Amino acid sequence: EVLATGRAPEATWYFSNSSTTIDLPLAVPGDYYLVFAARPRNTVDPGCRSIQILLNDKPVANLVIYNGWRDYRIALKRSWLTSTSNRLTVILGSGKQNGVVFTTPAINIRPPSS
Repeated sequence: EVLATGRAPEATWYFSNSSTTIDLPLAVPGDYYLVFAARPRNTVDPGCRSIQILLNDKPVANLVIYNGWRDYRIALKRSWLTSTSNRLTVILGSGKQNGVVFTTPAINIRPPSS
């Protein structure tokens, strides 16, 4: 899978493996946000899930994915990105083995801080 810049309203990703890596090419260097909505995959047996997000094999966020759809936004620093191909990895935490669903994943450039 490749995550392109912009928000694709129909995109849904199911993460059920303990670790999944996605190619993350970026057109221009900069500071970005990774944004997505997520929920645990199994809605019959509810329970929060923990995940870890890695960028180019370096940890950038530990999240709890709560029941029901929720929006998440992670700041990605320019120094964490390479000028070529980047890799985004989602690692499921231990516990419930029902996976996580992401929808409308996107990479948005962050405005310069003042």
